[in-house]
Amino acid sequence: MRCSLGGLLAALAVSLLFAAGAGAQNVLHTGTYLTTQLSYTEVPIAAAQAVDASNSFGLARVGCGLESWGHGNSGALGDGRRKSSETPRQVVLPEGVCVASEGEAENAGFAIDTTGQLWGWGAAKWGVLCGEPQAAVPEMIHGVSTAIQVRGGGDHALIVLADGTLLACGENQEGQLGLGKDVKSAQAPTAVPGVDEVSEATAGSDFSCLLKADGSVWCAGRDKRGQAGGHAKNVYKFHRVALPGAASEVYCGGDVPANGSCVAMVEGVPYGWGDDEEGQLGDGGAAGRGTGTPVLASELAPLGIVEIATAGVATQARTEEGLVYAVGGGEGGALGTGSEATQLFPVPVAAEVSELSGTAKNFLALG
Repeated sequence: MRCSLGGLLAALAVSLLFAAGAGAQNVLHTGTYLTTQLSYTEVPIAAAQAVDASNSFGLARVGCGLESWGHGNSGALGDGRRKSSETPRQVVLPEGVCVASEGEAENAGFAIDTTGQLWGWGAAKWGVLCGEPQAAVPEMIHGVSTAIQVRGGGDHALIVLADGTLLACGENQEGQLGLGKDVKSAQAPTAVPGVDEVSEATAGSDFSCLLKADGSVWCAGRDKRGQAGGHAKNVYKFHRVALPGAASEVYCGGDVPANGSCVAMVEGVPYGWGDDEEGQLGDGGAAGRGTGTPVLASELAPLGIVEIATAGVATQARTEEGLVYAVGGGEGGALGTGSEATQLFPVPVAAEVSELSGTAKNFLALG
């Protein structure tokens, strides 16, 4: 009975969403950046090409530049002011720099330009992240010239290079950089030994995962809830996660050690591991307080998911038609359902969406 009733409610909600019309490509946000949004609300940015959600601020790429909004006291907005703003501000990039990719840590932003050069701004808990000295506008991060992707967690960042190798910087107390137990931090981008053929990186608060070209997923860092897939307190070097097939996407999220989780698309089917106390792995809460063994996202799998992202307490997933479903904890508006109530079973929250990004009780959508 639950399945048939749930399907009816989902169909009704989707019909209402489509009736409203999606219009042109827009940036949508649900969660807490200065003010709390319990459902997806449009951010006044036109013609955005990509979005990236941080713990405390949002990024959107528009043309060759970036727009940012949210908490900015650390300089994370990159506009030179060290002030917060509900209204999007232009990130002040040097003249002639054209952004090809962007990323973030908790209070720092990153950009890769069309030449592969990495830029950084903002701050870290200990003052320096990747050699970027608490800058209020983007500064060049030396020693990186062929970057294709940058992703951050709480106070660490992962940089994927064009040749498939990985650089890492920031905190390593829990092993999140994959540099071993004896390395407590890396102020400058540092090559991670024994890691190659990386096609994608992702990170939670103090753990990290990689997707390799062969579809295998490798994780390191804090593993108390199984978020590093290693059945240990901490995993200090990247190890392979036991997935049932080749993955095409992996996404990790969370803002505290207790709610770290990861999700992946494995041969067209969603799986998850890590904290599941609020059902954020999409399995109806069956995994309980956490699991290091990936479980089938049984409640999401029948929906035809093609993209999945997690913000630690909640997970959102997109279908090929652009419908977005949410499951897990609603604290701070993470689900986008209009309520902070937990949802063990998927609820439709947006339509005509082409991209999702989430972390720390926040989700951004491009649609």
